[in-house]
Amino acid sequence: DPYTVTPLRFTVEAGGRTCAVDADLYRPAGVDADRPAPAVLATNGFGGSKSDGSTDAIGKAFAERGYVGLVYSGLGFGGSGCLITLDDPAIDGRAASELLDFLGGVRAADDGTKADFVTRDADGDPRVGMIGG
Repeated sequence: DPYTVTPLRFTVEAGGRTCAVDADLYRPAGVDADRPAPAVLATNGFGGSKSDGSTDAIGKAFAERGYVGLVYSGLGFGGSGCLITLDDPAIDGRAASELLDFLGGVRAADDGTKADFVTRDADGDPRVGMIGG
């Protein structure tokens, strides 16, 4: 297989609430701590989810091209908890920031999974692009 997909959950603090984020980690074959790759963070549009056919296609397409993909359902969509807030920086932005911390090796997913295979420009500073929403 050109990549693996690992379902992950993240408990995040956003807007004074504790929320669950449902995500899939796309990891290209051969990418590890000794051979890291840059990452792409992707989320769904309104009414979608991480597995709506277009959002997961982003993860697959980037993984096939050698990028790590972290594709997640935005707050209030799919398997992610909390209310829909339409790109509120203190809520949706905070949740995305915690996912960036995961890609930067600063935190783990709820099951203990760590991303020690993402290219970093400095400690805790992953090389990440974002698409979707």
